Amino acid sequence: MATLQIKHFPDDLHAKLAARAKEERTTMSEYATRALQRELSLPSRATWLAEVERTRPALATGGRPFDVTALMEEIRGAHDDEERPVGR
Repeated sequence: MATLQIKHFPDDLHAKLAARAKEERTTMSEYATRALQRELSLPSRATWLAEVERTRPALATGGRPFDVTALMEEIRGAHDDEERPVGR
């Protein structure tokens, strides 16, 4: 098994790691390893964004990007119409 040494590790982060490991009743090394395993099991930000772009629904917009501002205004307008009393 490999060994990892982290240089210039901030003191406040070291203290938080020590406290969390103690709370979990494990060693700092084991806790840090599990935390890194969790982090590295997720896709990178670039991979995630590429997947979102690849799978983004195009049918509702005819292949155009969503105009979030216009969509929110449309939703708010529909909501306002529902709450107005009849006759106003």
